[in-house]
Amino acid sequence: MALELKEMFIAITVITLALVAANTAVTFLVAKADWYTSKQKLAQSCVVWCIPVVGAALVALVLFSNRERTALQSNHVPETRDNAEYALPSSHGGHDP
Repeated sequence: MALELKEMFIAITVITLALVAANTAVTFLVAKADWYTSKQKLAQSCVVWCIPVVGAALVALVLFSNRERTALQSNHVPETRDNAEYALPSSHGGHDP
């Protein structure tokens, strides 16, 4: 009987830690997303933490679908150290400042 309780306690602890890790990861991704307003980020974080498994899955699904859609709609190539020397100069109405 004591062994079963110990095993159950370990299982509950592992599941709880996994849920906290998943919620933390999704909350972090929402916080870093630049296409949401502060109110949207707060609302999505509340959904993640108030609805344990479904909330995190739903917010992650929306987050990644927005990320993919934004990447597909954008013609902008982010400047990295590797492509910085090949970046096109920005145009301001055809005149350089």
